[in-house]
Amino acid sequence: MSVATSGPDNVLRVLSELEGLPNDATGALAFGPETKLSGVVLVERGRVCWAAAEGLQRRLTGLLRECCSPPLGADEAEQLFVECRQRGRPMGEVLVERGRVSPEALRAALLHHTAESLALGESWTSAPRWVPHRARGYQSAFTFLPVELLSYASTMAQPEKVGDACERLRVLAGERNSAVFDMPGATLLGCQLPEDSTTSLRALSSAGAWAAKSLAESTYASTLKFTRDRSGGVWVGWSDAGLTFLVHCHDRNDFSVLVRTLQRHGWNAAVQSSVPLVDYQVVLT
Repeated sequence: MSVATSGPDNVLRVLSELEGLPNDATGALAFGPETKLSGVVLVERGRVCWAAAEGLQRRLTGLLRECCSPPLGADEAEQLFVECRQRGRPMGEVLVERGRVSPEALRAALLHHTAESLALGESWTSAPRWVPHRARGYQSAFTFLPVELLSYASTMAQPEKVGDACERLRVLAGERNSAVFDMPGATLLGCQLPEDSTTSLRALSSAGAWAAKSLAESTYASTLKFTRDRSGGVWVGWSDAGLTFLVHCHDRNDFSVLVRTLQRHGWNAAVQSSVPLVDYQVVLT
């Protein structure tokens, strides 16, 4: 399984649209003309159920067939697909009820399919529209927070390129929200956003752009740049091996702890950035 190289930025862009919705939003975020949708994200009570992109409409069925035990034949899959559509039931949950797929395998397939669909940039280029509807009763265990989808897409996009960088980020940042971008384009390569994160995806995107611009003005590669946000937190950015690293600290004390850690690893100065941060309110809970 793989996600398109440019996937994380596409996923970030689409999921950021969802952050403007109420926390209990239920409906579909639709892209493209009504007569020919290029992409749709189904949301229930603020959680993502699945996404479908043009060209991948039956991809989930294929993934589920791979997970089934005993294997699900093409004819049986088509028959079950029609049955579930008529009954208004999610095909994966029916397979779990019938003992053909484990709950863990279904969740993994849904996560991969949704991230893979969101990664297709051409499907999500038009302005989206929100179509509210009543809840269908998806089990929350098989739905996802935006941060989980973004983290998965980021991890899977370019493992051979960013694996070491993400591991280094985890060592330096600990449990803090953090991300690694290319330099100087600020294309998201990997991120660490726990499910209990209160950092919005729009804030992450904005801070990544801030870090790229701020570090481009640095004279010395060993200089840390930082800026404060409206919540009292501090964003810290630095460059290393052609990549931009970004970490969010809860407050000044947390910032001081991080700086001391980074200084032990060779970053010898922390300078407040003169580049303005386009700040977003914290919206995720």
